Amino acid sequence: MKNFAIIALMFFAANIFGQETNSKNGYKNNSIKVVYEYKRKQINEPVYFVNNKLFLKSMSVLKQEQIESINVGKRDTIIDGMNYYGQIYITTKQEFTPTTNSISLRDLKAKYTNLGDDKPAIFMIDDKIIKHNSDEYNVDEDYVFRIIVDKLENKNDNVDLWIIKILTKSEKNIKDSKQIILRGL
Repeated sequence: MKNFAIIALMFFAANIFGQETNSKNGYKNNSIKVVYEYKRKQINEPVYFVNNKLFLKSMSVLKQEQIESINVGKRDTIIDGMNYYGQIYITTKQEFTPTTNSISLRDLKAKYTNLGDDKPAIFMIDDKIIKHNSDEYNVDEDYVFRIIVDKLENKNDNVDLWIIKILTKSEKNIKDSKQIILRGL
């Protein structure tokens, strides 16, 4: 009877603490969540107004010293069928006008790289992928620290794409550029 109780306790413990699998490879079907961002109809970013001028795609490289005030509106805004979450109103100091220093990503590509319009490119600003139209997305040209052009090529998947990484004149980027990395042999 004692042996029966011990064996019954072992089976009971194994059933409670044992792993559960739902598929043939041993993993639950819902163990990894996949989100398809491109299928979303809204943009999880606010709409920007710089000196009361609409900037749909952000004025992302604006120096802090140039900003006099920032006000945040909590209302969602629909422009051209896209839903923007909130509004950001930026007022710059008197001596700064964003239109004189502003350049679109497409114009930046044409001005500073040897890539033509026929070569597709993805833009990144400080490690953030820009998902907007390169004609409409503006940056402050004076706040660009470095432009790095890289190529993503995979003949098996028929991928031939250029990556344009734009680093801003942030304290972190300037500090990182002065850092020397020594690698072992």
